[in-house]
Amino acid sequence: MLSHKHAKVTLLESRPAGDRRTVQALVMKPASARFLRQRPDCRVVEVARLQVAWAAPNACVGNSALLQAMDPEVWSVQAGWMVGDDFGELGTVFVPHYWVVDTRTGQAADPTPRAAGDHQAYDYLLDPEMLRYASRDHPLPAPFWLDAQGDFVVMVHGGRFERLMALSTAYLYTLPSPGAVRAALQAPHPGEDGSR
Repeated sequence: MLSHKHAKVTLLESRPAGDRRTVQALVMKPASARFLRQRPDCRVVEVARLQVAWAAPNACVGNSALLQAMDPEVWSVQAGWMVGDDFGELGTVFVPHYWVVDTRTGQAADPTPRAAGDHQAYDYLLDPEMLRYASRDHPLPAPFWLDAQGDFVVMVHGGRFERLMALSTAYLYTLPSPGAVRAALQAPHPGEDGSR
C-alpha cells in the first residue's frame, strides 16, 4: 500500500521483485508494435493499477489531476494510449488515457477504475505529444482503431470514419472528443428504432 498526505492508495498489480524482463518482453500487442513503428517517439510503459476510493471510471483526466493536486511532490501526470484487445472484424481500439507516476520510484500507476465488465488486458503507450496539445476545454484527442484490414482509422465530424495517413496527435485533437465518439457509437442506427 502506498500512502501520501490525503488518501491511501493500494497498488493492485506490479511486476514481481527481481523480474528483469523488459516491458516489451512482458506484453506487446501486435497493434501496439505497429503503432510504435510509426511513432518512435512513443514507448510502451508498465502501468500498475491503483485502487483509489474516490476515483471514477471514465474520468482518467480528473482522477490523475486530482491525485497529483493532492500531493504534487509524489505524483506526476502522464498521458498516452491504452491499447485494447483485438476484436477481429471490429479491430483494436486506441483510447486516449491519463495516469500518474510516483516521482520517488518511477512506478507508473493508473488510478482510474475499469468500467464494469471491462476485462481486457491493455498496453499503455506513453505519448509525449498528448500533454503538449491538451487544454482545459479539450484534454483528450479522438480515439482511433486499427481495423481488420490493418489500417488506422478514426471517427471524424458527422460520425464518418476515415483512414489516418499519419498518427498525428495534433491532428487527433482537432477531431471529436471521446465523449462525442461514445455518443455517436451508442446512437440508434437508421432502422434500429423502427424509423427509416
